[in-house]
Amino acid sequence: MFSPVFSQKLKQQSMQYKLDKTYSTTHGEKECNRRKNRYKDILPFDYTRVQLSEVKGSPGSDYINANFLKGATGERTYIASQAPLPATVVDFWRMLWEYNVK
Repeated sequence: MFSPVFSQKLKQQSMQYKLDKTYSTTHGEKECNRRKNRYKDILPFDYTRVQLSEVKGSPGSDYINANFLKGATGERTYIASQAPLPATVVDFWRMLWEYNVK
């Protein structure tokens, strides 16, 4: 996979993001959303996270572990997400539908 040097640098950068909270992950850390994260140490940044429409009476229903990525034009072009879990398959399909993913 990755070289040991690259893996170590990636881990260090990830730890730095967590420590300085420049890139907050508050929504992914909420109790109602924790079970929706395939990997407990990989959370979406709040400022670029994909927000689903909220389902009335369902706390955390606007959350999915996914972020928007900029394309060559600098605009939101891509969505990066984790593979859905059995409990998040419906959320995954909602994301595709709501954002007209092609």
